[in-house]
This record gives sequence, C-alpha cells and structure tokens, in this order.
Amino acid sequence: IAKVAQIGIVLFFAVMAAQLLGFPQITRFLSEVLALGGKVIFGAAIIAVGFFVANLLARMMGDSGTGATVVKYATLVLFVAMGLSYMGIADSIIELAFGALVVGGAAAAALAFGLGGRDAAARQLESLSRRRGSSGDGQTSRPSV
Repeated sequence: IAKVAQIGIVLFFAVMAAQLLGFPQITRFLSEVLALGGKVIFGAAIIAVGFFVANLLARMMGDSGTGATVVKYATLVLFVAMGLSYMGIADSIIELAFGALVVGGAAAAALAFGLGGRDAAARQLESLSRRRGSSGDGQTSRPSV
C-alpha cells in the first residue's frame, strides 16, 4: 500500500511539474495515467470489500451448506462486476454476462417447474375443475390433462 501511495504522489507531482514547465502533452498524458490508476485502485478496493462482505455473509449464514456457498459466490460475482465496471474494463461483457445469467436462470426455473412440476400442475387443475363443477355454473366436465 505504501508503494502504491508513493507512486501516486510521484505521479501527482510529475503532473504539476510538467504543467509548470509548459509541456501540455506530457501533462495530459500523466493526468490520464493518474486518473486511470485511481480508477483501478478504487475498483480493486471495491473487489476487496466484496471479498470481506461475502465472507461475512457466509459466516452469518452458518458457514456450511449450499445456501451459504451460493450467497458467498453471488456476492463475489456482484462485487467483481461492480469493481470491473468502475475500472471501465469490459463493460459490455459484464452486461452481457449478467443478461445471460438472468435469462438462463429464468429458463432453468421455467423448465424445472414445467418438467418437474407436471404432477403438481395436474393436481391444481383437477382441484380447480372440481371447484368449478361444484359451484353450480353448469360446467361439470373435467378438462383432460
């Protein structure tokens, strides 16, 4: 951390020196390097905080079991995406990955319910048709399932 701070201070004073000496190209270049370095350091800090928060959440959930593991890795993915996005690295890839994750999760849930919940859905339809048939509205036929 001390070495990073030293490099930042040297870059800051190099920008000031180039500005005083009247070198606009060097000033602009060093300013961009300083700004990019700040973004990278802050993005890395976001990711480091994410590791801390993920471990804290996993410990709060009992440190064992699938739920704690899922929460831990989901938190890590979220903080890494936030850190990379702040750094300006691969914004479109991060957006595409999250979109694919959401669409994939929705498709997996739909398939799991559709294929795994076929019997439950049939029972619900049977129950619904019995209630309609006993309500006296003239519909006593059952739908075929």
